[in-house]
Amino acid sequence: MRFETKSGSIYEVDETNKKVRRVSGLCAGTERLGNDGNWKTYREISNPIVVGQPVLIVWTNDVQLLGQYDAGDVIVPTTITSVVVMVGELN
Repeated sequence: MRFETKSGSIYEVDETNKKVRRVSGLCAGTERLGNDGNWKTYREISNPIVVGQPVLIVWTNDVQLLGQYDAGDVIVPTTITSVVVMVGELN
């Protein structure tokens, strides 16, 4: 699956292998997504991905946490994209 967001980022999702990558964007990718083109493993992703809604990506436990937290806090690394403007199939 491939989708584009309002911010101009284009993502590809490999649902079979639970991987996602940002193909391109107008600004630099986030720390969690890393460089454009690099596949990253996710735990869960919005299903279905719908035009007009952001996509929630829940990362696996090996993804670096951002910020500082107290012992005992339950932290789940996530990314929320901007609103989806197009959904299609991988070429």
